[in-house]
Amino acid sequence: MVQDKERLSEVGLQPDRPSGHIRGIWAITLIVAFSIVVVGGIYFLLWYAPWDTGTSVLTPRKQNLTSDWNTYNDDARGTRFKYPKDWEYKDFTTTIKGVSFFEEDKKDQVESSQWNEIASPPGDIAYYVDTSKNLDGTITAFEKEEPDCTVSDREINDLEAKYLECPVTEGSGTVYYYLFGDEGRTFYLLTDKAGQKARLKLMAETFEFAQVMVTSQTEWSIYTNDKYGYSFEYPADTKPTSGSGSDQPVYELESGQLAQFRYGDKSSFLVATMDYNTNEYSTIEQALGDDLSKWQKTTSVAGETAYKISFTPSTGPGYQDIVRFLHNGRLYEIRGTYGGTESYECGEPIGPPCQSPSSKEEGMENIFNHILTSFKFV
Repeated sequence: MVQDKERLSEVGLQPDRPSGHIRGIWAITLIVAFSIVVVGGIYFLLWYAPWDTGTSVLTPRKQNLTSDWNTYNDDARGTRFKYPKDWEYKDFTTTIKGVSFFEEDKKDQVESSQWNEIASPPGDIAYYVDTSKNLDGTITAFEKEEPDCTVSDREINDLEAKYLECPVTEGSGTVYYYLFGDEGRTFYLLTDKAGQKARLKLMAETFEFAQVMVTSQTEWSIYTNDKYGYSFEYPADTKPTSGSGSDQPVYELESGQLAQFRYGDKSSFLVATMDYNTNEYSTIEQALGDDLSKWQKTTSVAGETAYKISFTPSTGPGYQDIVRFLHNGRLYEIRGTYGGTESYECGEPIGPPCQSPSSKEEGMENIFNHILTSFKFV
């Protein structure tokens, strides 16, 4: 029955109220409902909301925007990075030898393009390597040749990097660069399109050195030069050089001054001992003399300070790495010649180094690097 509150109050009566135990049930129901809402909210935040592990609930998880991108591997130089999944790329071996990355609908435009030192790189984002300068030397050159560039330091994947913004020398616009350095080389990722800055940054953030010097499957033999007291490792499956008159994998001059072997289809490696200048020099810098500026200091060999130069011979195909160091007053040279199918005019053999040709025989640079790391005096 519905009670009329006004009539009851006129005769001095009060409407019926819920008994004490009913009020208690309502209070408990409200508390339980509130608790369910709170606990459910906390559970959702901890397990389903986009927070990164190890962070507070106030720190959003950084999205991996490159998880489905393709990976570009530069096996010859031991680098890799990602590029957008719907993009393509083209190698360029004109004045600039590099790689252009571009959206699929720009393929025809890129195919018909040339890339030289003056023109902007074709496509959207470009990659190339300068073997003539280390990272500091490259930045110094930018400061001298392009003084209006802004330069900032970056650290990407534990690598020292530089970010540059440089106004276009002729015309309007800006070129954006990410630069990485390694053993006398500078690696470029760049674009002259402001709309590609975000993608350029993402590509740079995936850049890493991935070269494996020696695989677990590689087997090595040891060559020892008794006259000059050194040894180095070379691939165990090396065959004797045809026409050398020797049945040994490593061909040695009778004087002992030269040890050489061939490997792969077109490549060869040698260690030369330069007896003519014994005790003439006290430092490797003195031994390199006027040509010192053309060489880059590299990792030591057998504990000795070493310098490296890389270039393409002025005639003939291929590419060469040369490392020189001094030991007990005697100059030593380790040389790797990687066969290729294309020739590039680069001036004098020991001169301004050229860009490494894309036709360099794959994997041979790893052999050269292993000779350097295994070389020792016994």
